[in-house]
Amino acid sequence: MCRPPGTPDDTDEPPAPAGFAEALAARNAVVHVSRRCAGPGCLQRSIATFLLCRIRGTVPEWCTGVRVSPFRAHAWVEVDGSPVGELGEVRHFHKVMTVRPVIVVRDDD
Repeated sequence: MCRPPGTPDDTDEPPAPAGFAEALAARNAVVHVSRRCAGPGCLQRSIATFLLCRIRGTVPEWCTGVRVSPFRAHAWVEVDGSPVGELGEVRHFHKVMTVRPVIVVRDDD
């Protein structure tokens, strides 16, 4: 697989959890360059934000959720439980799936 210059590969250390400022900068970059991501395309925006963070060597949490009245589905990224760049209505969604960074502890014995 081709990787952009500076992209971590399988031999590098695992990615660190993203900080809020890093994730917000990635989201803002995605929204700035993509009309689809700037609009109602929450799935595209959240995945693009997640992947841009990953390319930069960090990983936020990626979440999907639903609410039932009225029914709506949504996708977003979080850092330490705080939605990144989202309006307050995200708290009304019940999380269905969350992808979290994996913290690898290596024993060098």
